[in-house]
Amino acid sequence: MSYTMLDALNGDRDDWMIRVRLCRMWESANPNTGEKYSLDMILMDEKENIIHATLPQYLFARFKHLLNVVGCLTCVGGIKTVSGGWKNRDMTIMTDYSITATVTLWEKLAELFDTSIYKQDDGPYIIIFTSTQVKKFKDDIGFSTTRNSRIYVNLDTPYVASLRERFSEISTKLEISVDSPPSMLPEEKMFINRMTIKELLVGDWSEDIKVLTVRAEIFGIDNANGWHYIGCKVCFTKATPQDGVYTCKNCHEVIDYPLIMFRIAIKVKDKSGDTTFILFNNIAEPLLDTSANKIVNKSNNNKDIPKEFESLLGKDIIFKLRLNDYNLVEGKHNFTVGEIFEPRQVLEEEYESKKSKEIHHDEKRRRISTKEDEENNKGCDEENGADKV
Repeated sequence: MSYTMLDALNGDRDDWMIRVRLCRMWESANPNTGEKYSLDMILMDEKENIIHATLPQYLFARFKHLLNVVGCLTCVGGIKTVSGGWKNRDMTIMTDYSITATVTLWEKLAELFDTSIYKQDDGPYIIIFTSTQVKKFKDDIGFSTTRNSRIYVNLDTPYVASLRERFSEISTKLEISVDSPPSMLPEEKMFINRMTIKELLVGDWSEDIKVLTVRAEIFGIDNANGWHYIGCKVCFTKATPQDGVYTCKNCHEVIDYPLIMFRIAIKVKDKSGDTTFILFNNIAEPLLDTSANKIVNKSNNNKDIPKEFESLLGKDIIFKLRLNDYNLVEGKHNFTVGEIFEPRQVLEEEYESKKSKEIHHDEKRRRISTKEDEENNKGCDEENGADKV
């Protein structure tokens, strides 16, 4: 059966045949009475043309159950926790056009999707998602669930049965990933391998410590190497000008619109000493509540330390540091900040109390061990003396 692409539709006819994927669906209602008057949809064809469609209220019962995103399940990812503590799970489906797409399940749908009931060789599993949002990254089209989304697997309908028969002739072995371990709470993160600055500077980086935390106060800015750089908008790596254009050192691509990003060397101190930490864009921008681009645009001299940085001075912060080859291999002491936390007095007191008890316990165990060694040595000396007699 022939059908028309969405970009070819016009007002000359009213009987078009189209073949589309449902990207999103929602009900529109009168805000005063709550009465529903239409069912709205975002539709997309196989050429990625998108159109908004509306179904009148009187046709709800006839068509609503037929409007879904449908595909053969080929891969189920593990649960991940992203910034903000949100949980999600990526699933890959093969659509009726034999095109793969990613559907991201969020929060409860991600947690409630039971992977244990799906076997790798028992498919195909025809899965239906309702009320999803379309998302596009570069050239890839995907979908995300919403609060109104529902999931159905291998429904007992003629259409699903026909899809199962079709996909059974294709190699559709299901891949299932193990769920990622639960992420640490902020209360746990802020005490990972807690060190003083002195311990940080004299630390043995041959040990398997890649992440640690330090509580310190910001007391200055080291502007010897400036406070910003031109970066790639994709990977945020420094971009270098060449023949009038910027090229990313990492992507090796020409950057049409390079970004101005923070790289602030802050001087920090605690009771044991002082050192330098590096704040990149992901940390500096929310901390300063402004962007490097805004500061550069309104400044006459971008080499000087901006007055906006004055708000950093005197701040008492817990810094989570991620050590890299710059520290581990070259032994340099400019440490990159990966995350920051505001100290909580109750938690700090609990940590100090626990640390004090551990030190006391270790000291007691050391004394007992030393005493046992001395007694063993004394016993050996007495035995050796008896042998000589």
